[in-house]
Amino acid sequence: MAEQVCSDDELPAELILDGISSLVGKSLLQREQRGERARFRMLETIREYGAAKLGATEAVALQLRHLESCSTLVRSSVESWGSSGQQRAGELLRSNRANLRKALQTALSAPSNEMLATATELVSTAWFLWSSGFSVREHRMWLMHIAEIDTAPTARRGRLLATLGLVQTMQGDRSAASDVLDESIHLASACADNATIAFATQTKGLKEYLGGDFESAEPLFQDALTRYEELPENTDLLWALHIEMGMFYCSMLDPTRALEHFEFVRVHSERAGEQWMLSYAIYGLGLAALADERYDEALRRAIESLTLKKEFDDVVGTSLVTDLLSWAEAAAGSKERSAVLLGAASQMWDSFGMQLYGSRHWVERRAQFEATARAGLGDERFAQCRRRGAAMSIPEMVRFALEEEVPGVPEADEFADAALLSPRELEVARLVADGLTNKEIATRMVVSPRTVEGHVVRILRKLGMTRRHQVATALRPRGIR
Repeated sequence: MAEQVCSDDELPAELILDGISSLVGKSLLQREQRGERARFRMLETIREYGAAKLGATEAVALQLRHLESCSTLVRSSVESWGSSGQQRAGELLRSNRANLRKALQTALSAPSNEMLATATELVSTAWFLWSSGFSVREHRMWLMHIAEIDTAPTARRGRLLATLGLVQTMQGDRSAASDVLDESIHLASACADNATIAFATQTKGLKEYLGGDFESAEPLFQDALTRYEELPENTDLLWALHIEMGMFYCSMLDPTRALEHFEFVRVHSERAGEQWMLSYAIYGLGLAALADERYDEALRRAIESLTLKKEFDDVVGTSLVTDLLSWAEAAAGSKERSAVLLGAASQMWDSFGMQLYGSRHWVERRAQFEATARAGLGDERFAQCRRRGAAMSIPEMVRFALEEEVPGVPEADEFADAALLSPRELEVARLVADGLTNKEIATRMVVSPRTVEGHVVRILRKLGMTRRHQVATALRPRGIR
């Protein structure tokens, strides 16, 4: 980037590295090693001093080259996003946040048509920028600032508004998104921009679905799907559409069709070496498992999805997966963990928008599992656990969710002897170890699911465990079957 921005006829690119080394040696630049790569930074006072040495013409030329360099970085990330180069692209976006902000400030300070075009492309083509570059709120801010300035009825404005509509929809601001998406489709249609028409139509479907209008959402989703099938270069958005349709069919209580969409993304993203959309596909498989009362699988899928999301700054997806994990924990009998995760998820949603996209049917679904956890803990203990989760940072929540910091949980060979269990509890433990749900165990033992739930809670407590799948680890080394 330094070579792209700083070299010209007077300063050839091959001299830039030597110049950087000299400035590091004089402590004017600070060198930071990040994995296999190095980055350089300087104190603000030195930056201002250096900038003052530039003439007006030099400063403008450098700012324009810097803007173009950042635009090249974003274009490269778009090209790599659906491939094994995705994580590297995301890391570059994160480490260049300050550069991206400076470039956008340059473009908006004295905008020419060329600068506006570059800035518009930077924040709209990378529709996923809120997951690896800016926060959701900051991405919306830049989109709105540019939309207020770049008002010409062009294809690029149509694309900008489609991306803005998606961000607004994720924040739960469906009223604002409605007008924005309508204008986007109007502009894109006038320019025969089929890719933007598909994107805006997809987002309109998502908006209607989250708003509870399932009847309007389905044809919009199907229309977008048909359009994407004629646009093979829009792989990432096609995968996003399949995830949204999978969630839609889960809400429609049609898990078979939901699984088709989630599996489509899982297979194709794994084949491409992509991780981000894969994390959503795994989440979807967990959502379908939860709907089918396969709680152990729902837990496993949620944990797998959250593990993948550690490589991204996707607060939206992390909030969604944390909610799923909380719901599965409540259904599986881990009420305290459920309450902690509910608190963490709620805090994350508040950080960028409305709870669960401001979707009433999603909020109502959460309330069912929240009631289960509250009933098992009592109001006071539930509130304590929820406050604990709300106070966690995202890294702390992830460590808690993945049980990377669980004091007092022994290794397999240290588990309490099965003699601690009553004969009835041992019978239930064997069935838990076989992967049966509480409902399946209740059917086999001819008791109520609530009775089984009580047995499972006591089994976990006696064996010093927090998760159902650990029961199998405890029993099998001793041959207790």
